[in-house]
Amino acid sequence: MEAIDEILYRLEECHEKGEKTIILIHGYHGKHILKSYIESEGFLRDIKRGGFKLKRKSNSNPGQSIFDII
Repeated sequence: MEAIDEILYRLEECHEKGEKTIILIHGYHGKHILKSYIESEGFLRDIKRGGFKLKRKSNSNPGQSIFDII
């Protein structure tokens, strides 16, 4: 999936810069395929396979998901 590759690339950038949080903007109008995937446990497993571990943070914006990089 192209989205996972891009997210893993951005996570690597965050790691190199020492950033501890990533915000993924996926929108909330129209089809919810990307949003549903990012909010799933399968997403966290795919990210873990890529060498990173994320912890979902609470967020009031339905168009984005925020994660701590741990």
